Amino acid sequence: LSLHRTAYAYARLMASSEGAGAPGALERYAGSASHVVEAMTTFPYYVAGGTSITTPLMEAFGGEVLGKEGAEGFYAMAISPSLQGEFSDRLKVPEDVAIGIAIKVHDGVADRARYPAILRTLEALGIDVSARRTLQKFREWEIRNHAGTLVGDVRAEFDLEFI
Repeated sequence: LSLHRTAYAYARLMASSEGAGAPGALERYAGSASHVVEAMTTFPYYVAGGTSITTPLMEAFGGEVLGKEGAEGFYAMAISPSLQGEFSDRLKVPEDVAIGIAIKVHDGVADRARYPAILRTLEALGIDVSARRTLQKFREWEIRNHAGTLVGDVRAEFDLEFI
């Protein structure tokens, strides 16, 4: 799938989990989508285990964000309409619409740049990530040489363009 279609699919999954009348929801999948989103956000450890950003991300947002990593720097998220009160005024979407996000980082080390990019994307949307303390360890990635000396770091420094 393209990034666009993946983001669209995640938005549809979240919208359908909100119920058959939600904008973007597929009525025939509302029940199944609700079960999937509830299972993933209620038990995030079973989605990604203890070493990924996915588990603390879904825990920190209490079911309002669904996330899942993929291969080689890929990540997708769905954001519930209930979180839109935090969105930047730059993002012009109706208040009752679920948001889908797909990220692909061409880095060579999947998590090193992906984790800061996930948090920066949420911040660029206006979501206060700093209030979720368990996510702060994913903000930057230190790079150390074989002797253990800090030789650099990976940070996400970008802004989103809203079209």
